[in-house]
Amino acid sequence: MLPNPSPPPDGLDLLDQVCKETGYDAKYERQYTNKKRGGQISQKTEPNIQAGKAIRQAMGIPVSWRGYNWTVCHIWGIDDPAFQRPNVIVCDPRYYSCVGNMVLLPTPLKALTDSVPEIKYMLRVCSYNLYGWLPSVPEAPEVAEIAELVKSGSVPSDYPPDWPNKPNEKWPPGVMPFCVHIDEAIRKRKQEIKLKLASSLFPNYPRDGVRNVLEFWQIDI
Repeated sequence: MLPNPSPPPDGLDLLDQVCKETGYDAKYERQYTNKKRGGQISQKTEPNIQAGKAIRQAMGIPVSWRGYNWTVCHIWGIDDPAFQRPNVIVCDPRYYSCVGNMVLLPTPLKALTDSVPEIKYMLRVCSYNLYGWLPSVPEAPEVAEIAELVKSGSVPSDYPPDWPNKPNEKWPPGVMPFCVHIDEAIRKRKQEIKLKLASSLFPNYPRDGVRNVLEFWQIDI
């Protein structure tokens, strides 16, 4: 299931927390932490909760919808079979809640997007042909190589026939149509972001980071 490609594929209209690496409470007063054995306290990583909210709103699904058998997965990330390298794409504030970088999948299929290169590549081809978007991550030159291959129009032989083979060709199955609920969600998120940028009530709100990402995606709030 993918968001409608009609709006700009930025995801920032629906953004609350712009970085996966940090987690705060709703008022941005207290940072979430984990307590390890031995009493050590470490910063808690945001577990894709805000990304999940973003894709649900981008699809016109209420945020309150839990969808226990569905999981939000990022399409672009660092391809590390050992899962040892920092995922600089998912942790990048520009791409964390980018709707062109997310897909909602049945939970049993989630592992395929993490560990099967052929599945990841097909999703990346589909996303590019749907949104015309590719990540730019200088810290990961191997990602740039894959992005260029996708952009060149290279489509694998077992690529689903009802997915787009080139930009703007067609929509794949499962795309949610743009509707008034999505439009209203975008309007509300812009208002919330504008409020938090202007208010002093959210002491740890990443204002500079939010402004930088808004500028990157050329979003006027």
